[in-house]
Amino acid sequence: MIKEINLILKKLVLEKKLENNLLILDYIDNKELISLYLNSDALIMPTFVGHSTLPLYEAFYFNLPVFFTKGLLDEDLKKYVYEIDINNPKNFMSSFEEFKKVKSCKSFYEKNCNKINLFNNLSKIFKEYEYLKKRWD
Repeated sequence: MIKEINLILKKLVLEKKLENNLLILDYIDNKELISLYLNSDALIMPTFVGHSTLPLYEAFYFNLPVFFTKGLLDEDLKKYVYEIDINNPKNFMSSFEEFKKVKSCKSFYEKNCNKINLFNNLSKIFKEYEYLKKRWD
């Protein structure tokens, strides 16, 4: 059954010319799974079938945001995920755009508030203070 689903998915990916954007994996071992989590920005898990929470807990462990089908999670998990309405793709896109803004804020912070920039900014402040102090004396 799974092989048939994979074949259908692969055919659909080729028809839509998405083969450069999507990767459909068969079995992966634990090392590959860990590598996937370490190199991911988020876990996106739309499903009509039901809730499987193991991938959520794995994503939580790797500190990844989770996008999961609205209405399938227990109340205690809902507060930790972005719920998406998989019948409404615009809903998902707005949630994902919000996430991308947050993600870009972090990269902006890391780029502009690294140790070198902070040191250079503090050095400028001290130099300006030193110049002003000399003028006051």
